[in-house]
Amino acid sequence: MPFQIQPGAVHRSRRGARFLGAAVVLATLMACDSLLNVSSPSRIPAKPIETASNSVLLASGAEADFDCALGSFIVVGGELTDEFEDATETAARWIVDRRAVPSDNGELYAADDCDGGGTYIPINRARESADNLIRILSAATDADMPAGVSRDSLIGVMSAYAGYARVMLGEMFCSSVISTLNPDGTITFGSELTPAQMFASADSMFTAAIAAAQADGDQTTLNMAYVGRARTRLDLGDYAAAAADAELVPASFNFKVDESTINSRRTNRIWAESNLGSTASSVGPRYQNMRYPATAGGTLDPRVKAVQLNAPPLSNGLVQWAQLKYADGATAIPVARAAEAQLIIAEADVRGGDVNGAIGIINDLHAAAGLPDYSGPTDQASVLNAVIDERSRELFLEGQRLGDVIRNNIQLDPPEGTAYRNGGKYGPSGNKLCLLLPDNERQGNPNF
Repeated sequence: MPFQIQPGAVHRSRRGARFLGAAVVLATLMACDSLLNVSSPSRIPAKPIETASNSVLLASGAEADFDCALGSFIVVGGELTDEFEDATETAARWIVDRRAVPSDNGELYAADDCDGGGTYIPINRARESADNLIRILSAATDADMPAGVSRDSLIGVMSAYAGYARVMLGEMFCSSVISTLNPDGTITFGSELTPAQMFASADSMFTAAIAAAQADGDQTTLNMAYVGRARTRLDLGDYAAAAADAELVPASFNFKVDESTINSRRTNRIWAESNLGSTASSVGPRYQNMRYPATAGGTLDPRVKAVQLNAPPLSNGLVQWAQLKYADGATAIPVARAAEAQLIIAEADVRGGDVNGAIGIINDLHAAAGLPDYSGPTDQASVLNAVIDERSRELFLEGQRLGDVIRNNIQLDPPEGTAYRNGGKYGPSGNKLCLLLPDNERQGNPNF
């Protein structure tokens, strides 16, 4: 049976090995501080482990790295935008919520792990874990693989994960770097890449995933890669190509990553941040009692599930709201699904002048959610705004809002310069919202 990432199939085969695989890959990468600092590779017996015969073990580790990085990406992106407000009463995280994050912020996004608010290292770890296994498999033959595991299928799976890691880097960071951990423990340091260059790299990875999945008949990976490449091309402004990929995704497609409460890295990070018992991240005002139409008489949007806690306001006046989209720490997180593909088509339609096509897609999504049809103006600008609004609803807390805010230059509320409830003022939004390349990358990378 080919190695596939369809729900259930792969995850059933990797339950027992997942954590060992994660530990092996994580230890290898942490030996060099996740490509930011070099230390002796002699402590890691990499060569006996990093072989095609151990590919399922290594793939489990790469998937675990991706799962954890994705959760942190969603939370940090939510706090940077308007999905979340920080509900902690200590100052460490306020700079993210305030949209004023310095590049020397070594305790949060730049250096922490994915279960502590870090994004730069966890995403790069996920990227390198997938990239490394692709290199191993590309140098191997089918005869080197474990019994029943398809080399093409596994290359496709890892290429798709590598593509999504690059998308996260491109959407969150003003610039980023792709460095490579070599078999001998040395590092080939990358140079600074713009978001467009990172998206171009993601596009190449998804194209490789598509080719490998087609060669193996792996429909799940194929559809995941089509959605990923469509998202990447949307980020690049290539709307026709984005729609062409999105149109290939079947209406039933929905790929999620498994979560578990067995440990903090496996726990659904969004739920851990915002639930009925704890709201370190409180749902933002825009998403509280969200209705369609967005009036007092509109219908509550069931896709944006949030509730006000029965608790007094914080000392800074914040009233706490918990998200209900993820019911517990084991609730799976969507990565790629048909609704996203349809919204990519809708955006391409309206940007190309076909407002009726976009409205039709909005109405289909509303019908599925039990909401009334679109009732706004039908000029191109209004329908484009409606599609962007629809994305914020349908893809709530799925890691899409940050990219949308930057790509569409959306000015967030409160605006820049407004007093922040914990002191200081809100920083920029729109296309200036990206996080700066961390100082520890510049200091540890000889290319700077």
